[in-house]
Amino acid sequence: MERPELLAGESRCMTGGWAVMLLWLAVGTGFAQGGPAKTDVPRVSYRFHHLHFVGGGFITGILFHPGVRGLAYCRTDIGGAYRWDEGAHRWTPLSEWISMQDANLIGVESMAVDAAHPDDLYLAAGTYTHPKSPNGALLRSHDRGNSFETIALPFKLGANEEGRFAGERLVLDPAHPGTLYLGTRLHGLWRSTDGGTTWAPVSSFAGHANNGVGITFVLPGPKKDGTPGAVYVGVSTAEDNLFVSEDGGAGWRVVNGAPRGMLPNHAAIDSGGAMYLTYGNKPGPNGMTAGAVWRRSKEGAWKDVTPENAGAGGGYGGLALDREREGTVVVSTIDRWKPGDTLFHSVDGGRHWVSLREKAKMDASASPWLRNESGVVSMGHWMGAVAIDPFDSDHMMYGTGETIWATHDARKADHGRATQWVVGAEGIEETAVLSLTSPASGAQLFSGLGDIGCFRSDDVAGAAAPVVLGPPRLSNCDSVAGGPAGDGPCRDDGAGMDGGEPWWLFGGRREDVEALCGRTGGSGEGWACLLFCGWWDAGVDDNGGCVRIEEQWAELAEAGGGERS
Repeated sequence: MERPELLAGESRCMTGGWAVMLLWLAVGTGFAQGGPAKTDVPRVSYRFHHLHFVGGGFITGILFHPGVRGLAYCRTDIGGAYRWDEGAHRWTPLSEWISMQDANLIGVESMAVDAAHPDDLYLAAGTYTHPKSPNGALLRSHDRGNSFETIALPFKLGANEEGRFAGERLVLDPAHPGTLYLGTRLHGLWRSTDGGTTWAPVSSFAGHANNGVGITFVLPGPKKDGTPGAVYVGVSTAEDNLFVSEDGGAGWRVVNGAPRGMLPNHAAIDSGGAMYLTYGNKPGPNGMTAGAVWRRSKEGAWKDVTPENAGAGGGYGGLALDREREGTVVVSTIDRWKPGDTLFHSVDGGRHWVSLREKAKMDASASPWLRNESGVVSMGHWMGAVAIDPFDSDHMMYGTGETIWATHDARKADHGRATQWVVGAEGIEETAVLSLTSPASGAQLFSGLGDIGCFRSDDVAGAAAPVVLGPPRLSNCDSVAGGPAGDGPCRDDGAGMDGGEPWWLFGGRREDVEALCGRTGGSGEGWACLLFCGWWDAGVDDNGGCVRIEEQWAELAEAGGGERS
């Protein structure tokens, strides 16, 4: 299979489900790089299962069902959608039925549930808006995602493009049963009045953005004096970016006094009728250097409630309200690289905020690779999704570029006390597989993954989790190669392969690195070393190279240098 062309967003190429198939084709047949099949080889039956990294990719949305305790869904940019199983405390994948032929549908742009029909789930699926990509589809389920019908849409969606954590773009109008709205990136606002079977553009809606992000959310308002509520639409532009319809979508106008100068990401309305919105100066998830949080009262008065200590840079992504406690608001920062992203928590409608990062206790035991080279676990990055359980104010989840974090003592933040967080991504496998190789002896598998590094698996059929390799910790582990002693990068090493530690950094010129990383590794007997190539952040731009496994410890050369110390 050819590596997919980079269209937009992250340099991801495969989801966890497809990676499993490659894993077993490589390991089960006894060679990694393939070769012509022998006609005299007996037919073998294979048993497929996940290699459990737990998480591994961008969680772009989390949605609790408003009417069913313990029911929640999450969406990802390249790994499909998942349903939370409260009894098993893990996520159930809902997209593994999607074939390689329909791989564009593995990215979920938005999702919606029906408060009146708890078994109904709607997914707006489509990964890219590139001209070569196919159109998106509405995936409609009446059994909580156990099965779907696919309804073709006449436009493209961009689940792995800029602004993908915004939302939700897809929503049911509670005042009009069977009516759905879908905000698109390139083609404006669309509406279905028959539960998603047919769609038509809302020609009276004039909101527009020319940055490829388009509409970022559609938000139905509460009923007012017994009449259907308004419908609000956010648009990714610094000009007129918040619109409202008060007549069932027939006519639209710009909301009076709405902030300008930044791009809206999320919006929510609390039980008292106040609306909260998060903003950034760029669509994200990268590139934001400023942001804001605003509150609009029930009467229509606007107030800037941007959290304290927001001068560290970055914007604001996720937003969650506590349904049981009016005025309790949580927002997440995004691209706040120093001192690090955080959740800001308020119990008085944004007049005062507390950052949770400084006292948060992070338990990464379910995904040890989340620890950095110093053993420190941060709250994460790309924090674009936050959700509070509508039935349990202590239960909160937020998504990052790598996983989901969950707590069951969120209300401790009311009093400035520490909150305890655990990895809440069990069942989610969203790794982007860039390279696989299976040596003839030692470790059964080496995996090169996008964004999270290089891994060693000693027992692919067992329960042992893959082990992340380093230091240095590569972000993208683009290539894994190996060969016998005296061959190419292994020419100076006569020792046996040691299974992934320690490492030797190959620095030097960019073109030299690329030449090494372009090599095709062998998988024969007598391997002496492995070569891992990729990129990492060592405080300078364009830092990268290759690292080699060898038996004796070698101190790392300084990044960018080419000599051993």
